[in-house]
Amino acid sequence: NFLGETLAMGTNSTGDQFFAPDYQTPRSVQMNFGIQRELARGTVLSVDFVRNVQTHFLLGVDTNHVGDARFLNLAAAQNAIAATLTGCGASSIDQLVTPGFLCTATGAPATIDDFADNGLGSGKTLLAGFPAADPATGAAFPGINPLVGENEMFFPVGRSVYNGLQVKLTQNLANPLSFVQNSNFVRNLNLIASYALSRFKNTAGPSSGTLNVGDQDFINNATDFNHPTQFIGPNALDRRHQFSIGGIFDFPYALRYSIVAHWSSRLPQTLTLLNQQRSGEIFHTDLTGDGTVGDVLPGTNIGSFGRGVDAGNINNFLTNFNNGTANSLTPAGQALVGAGLFTPAQLIALGATPGAIALAPKNQADLDSFKAVDMRFSVPIKLHERITLEPSVQLFNVFNFANFDTSGNLLSGVLAPAAIAATGTPGSVNGTPNTITDRTNRVSPGTGVFQVGAPRQIEFGLRLTF
Repeated sequence: NFLGETLAMGTNSTGDQFFAPDYQTPRSVQMNFGIQRELARGTVLSVDFVRNVQTHFLLGVDTNHVGDARFLNLAAAQNAIAATLTGCGASSIDQLVTPGFLCTATGAPATIDDFADNGLGSGKTLLAGFPAADPATGAAFPGINPLVGENEMFFPVGRSVYNGLQVKLTQNLANPLSFVQNSNFVRNLNLIASYALSRFKNTAGPSSGTLNVGDQDFINNATDFNHPTQFIGPNALDRRHQFSIGGIFDFPYALRYSIVAHWSSRLPQTLTLLNQQRSGEIFHTDLTGDGTVGDVLPGTNIGSFGRGVDAGNINNFLTNFNNGTANSLTPAGQALVGAGLFTPAQLIALGATPGAIALAPKNQADLDSFKAVDMRFSVPIKLHERITLEPSVQLFNVFNFANFDTSGNLLSGVLAPAAIAATGTPGSVNGTPNTITDRTNRVSPGTGVFQVGAPRQIEFGLRLTF
């Protein structure tokens, strides 16, 4: 892109941003302290503490802060108000918000979005992030410089911290049943068990779609353009507990049996307001006033669902929001009041508030842990000194555990408003009853290639080693 041609990057430009002039290469520092001890012959215990701190990974920030509540163009706002009153056939805002009055242009009661359609909103929605030729007829919130549009750039300000206690026990034994007289039922035995207690937090903001928890390996915008590092919480790959156990058994006649079992605690999710892409969205879901919409639910952080907020108490958080923030003005609305353009009562009558969020059903589904047990039987047959033929059969997810909420397929954290439905959207953390039919994100077999956590599958194999 060449900024000089358009004076803007354009809206939703994630993936096309420029690098900020103070670019720095991301770096990480890893510290490890461990103890290893042989408990008995062939049995070794390892305990490690691992800490990894990464800095300077990239976060997108709009340098012009288009839509930011701090930068109100008074002339553009006044022109937008005048155009709306004329279009609706009203002589004043008080007349426009009178109960029963219908806007001539729409045939319905006026809303804040009618004003935003005429410019009383963010330059991101009015002009797709581009500047107006005449700022007085452009957006009321055009950013720092009304002659320059949106310009999201990558800044090396991201930070993440991983802390993990990792424990591993391994055992290698030949003829482990030697204490049994004349027993050679198991010729060799290899066992391993591991457990990790960890936390992985970062500043990557919510990404779009059902996976709206940030992963620093991908392009992310900061959660708050005015305070890029203010929000820091569990990463999209964070699992608090992970446990695995596996074994290989060599039996007579070259029969080999292997088993591995995994259990991992649930992933986190971020709770955000639903961005309905309304022209006046900054008056509905921009709670921080930075110009971004679909903000994190107040009282929570990145990755809070599954980490302090869950299906059992989510309605407490939603009720607190509905009784407070839902009925108050966003920073953009407060800026209009501060400029003497509206009164709080007028804006509330125009619907310039976030609005209540739908409560979760009583049997709301929670995020799920991961569990699977896989087995393999094989018979290595030595055909020649350098040639081995090994037929095998593998069973994945032997006990056919139902797995939900795997990475990339979580219940959505986007919270639908009460105006849309009595409960949230199906597939979300406030609209999904805990039943098999309602939980639509169960891991499926995929396209014929094995997928971790999918329903039970059997694979037959034949390996030739030479």
